[in-house]
Amino acid sequence: MIKMIAAFDSRNCRIFLTGQFFSLIGTLMNIAATNWLAFTLPFEKSWGSAALSVSFVIFAGQIPQLFISPLAGVWIDRLNRRSLLLATQSLSMIQSFAVMALLLNNEITLQRLIALSLVQGLINSFDGPARQSLYVELLDDRKHLSNALSLNSTIVHLSRFLGPALAGLIIYNFGVAMCFFIDGLSYAAVLLALYMLQLRPRISQLQVSRKILTEFKEGLAYVRSVKPIFIFLIFSAVISFFAMSESALLPSFASQVLNGNEKTYGLLVSAAGLGALMASLYLTVGFSKNNIEKLITTSGVGLGTFLVLFALSRNIYLSFVLNLAVGGCLLFVLAGCNIVLQNQVEDQKRGRVMALAHVAFLGMAPLGSLWGGAFASRIGVPAVLILAGAACFIASLVLAKNFYPREVVV
Repeated sequence: MIKMIAAFDSRNCRIFLTGQFFSLIGTLMNIAATNWLAFTLPFEKSWGSAALSVSFVIFAGQIPQLFISPLAGVWIDRLNRRSLLLATQSLSMIQSFAVMALLLNNEITLQRLIALSLVQGLINSFDGPARQSLYVELLDDRKHLSNALSLNSTIVHLSRFLGPALAGLIIYNFGVAMCFFIDGLSYAAVLLALYMLQLRPRISQLQVSRKILTEFKEGLAYVRSVKPIFIFLIFSAVISFFAMSESALLPSFASQVLNGNEKTYGLLVSAAGLGALMASLYLTVGFSKNNIEKLITTSGVGLGTFLVLFALSRNIYLSFVLNLAVGGCLLFVLAGCNIVLQNQVEDQKRGRVMALAHVAFLGMAPLGSLWGGAFASRIGVPAVLILAGAACFIASLVLAKNFYPREVVV
């Protein structure tokens, strides 16, 4: 038990992760509600299908992270990260209340939802990498960094399990606007936590007078020069592109393949969250630095296999179990890669590297979602999921056989 929460010895880490937990429940409710809202709003016939509508919303919410996050990393290395997070979290609160207001006034449209998702994506381009870069500043002892990241994964995926399940119940009983209201309130928890942090001054070696592009290029050169960082970023991007397309297809899978409703959708999303939660708990208690290579590659193969089996399932209970396995394997792959990256990177380049990691983990997801939605309208949701699973399976085998850096030390 002590090993599981070793990072909690640091006061700042305890405070921040507690605030994160309550805020993330609201955030995951927001994501589930946004996807369901996009699925149910009227759409232009020229768009193809409701599944493609969901893909457009997810695409708009994540595509800024593909282009903005890499440059945002320079500012994250320059600025006070707590101040930056206070700004991004406050703006996210306003965005949630804006969606709620449009819903209550019957003024929400698919186009407006896409626009607001684009705004949130811009905010997240700074928020995500800044949060990942802050963890090393929260700890009194650097040796607890891997444990702090594992605890963060546990909190994220406990929220991922609870948030969509609550969203499904709230949408069914109170309407979708209530989810955005609760999410807006939940940001108060993380804002309070950020105000309470007592951080040591961080001295940045970056010069504000230098061009951002110059420092960005320095970050790219550093990534290319450190083989483990480079390979993990590429592999993460491939997995994210294909595996995360599933989230855009889940509303269609629940409704059209399983003949379910919003409760079915909430159950499937929660299954993936529960699987990821179980995997993250394993990382906090059973993780060994010596088997990180085997864990990531084996999980990648499992991810591809379970995605294919999930696509073939027509039973809600079997689908729940299979999506639970998908969520667990995906967590092992991405969290494992993140642990290696965080331990490999130099502190002065942490913001830029984590910004590129943010692109690999999340920035590729909108392209995958758009790909998934576009092909689903032509060949069907199950066929797209089979293709995605096959791609993850092959990429993991190729990595394990030819490209995995044997010299990784974390």
